Amino acid sequence: MDETLLTNMQCNAACGNPNPRKWLKGMKQVAWAVGSLALAAALITVEVSRCRGQITVSNIDFFGMSARAKLLSGTLSTWVDGFYPIGIPLLLRMGLALGLDVVRTGQIVSVFGGVLCIYGGALLAWHLTRSHAMALLTMAYLFTTGNILFFASFEGTDMLAAGLQVLALGILAGNPRHKRVVLLAGFVNGLGYLVRYTAMVTFVVCLVYLLTMALYHRERRDLWTVPIYGLGFLLGALPQVVPSLLVKGTPFYQTQAYHI
Repeated sequence: MDETLLTNMQCNAACGNPNPRKWLKGMKQVAWAVGSLALAAALITVEVSRCRGQITVSNIDFFGMSARAKLLSGTLSTWVDGFYPIGIPLLLRMGLALGLDVVRTGQIVSVFGGVLCIYGGALLAWHLTRSHAMALLTMAYLFTTGNILFFASFEGTDMLAAGLQVLALGILAGNPRHKRVVLLAGFVNGLGYLVRYTAMVTFVVCLVYLLTMALYHRERRDLWTVPIYGLGFLLGALPQVVPSLLVKGTPFYQTQAYHI
């Protein structure tokens, strides 16, 4: 009987019959991909329907951002502002170049930030639980929260900055001891800094976390994750860091210390 079972297994392998475990894993990944895309599409659909009939600007601060977008030039002084970094004005300028008005561009940016936020939350849930179902449940829950639904169509920095920071945390949770993962997480966090200076809080928290992990494991090679994360952050924030350094003499010039 054992010989018959062995023969059947060899035959299955030779005939290319799928491994049930691999097949089940593949089906879970397909379900995750389809489910997450459906939730992202649902969020986009809801927000687009809300913005379609909107003819006014919800965020008063957005007027200042749109004015900066039109004033951007080759002069670096126009790239430096103590209240808001260069990220949103640059994106609005790109929208103008594509023929979009600044309000629609701001709404598109916020919806994109909402998608990043729910994906970042799902990624964090996946790394913590290794469950596709829990990742989808987390994503669906975030989709139904008032903050996501409101700010995903609110012109300005809020949703995109939050989405990038949550995504950075989700990436870092994947493997905080892997240099490429840490570099990518830092880079995404740096992009968040381009949108809102408060991303500096996430940056500091992640550095403290990485340092604590390195000391906990007592391995010198893990200490490299701290400067690597910092390097990724600087690369992502480069369009703001360089002008700030050249114009104001400090790479992290801002007047938002109270809010941060």
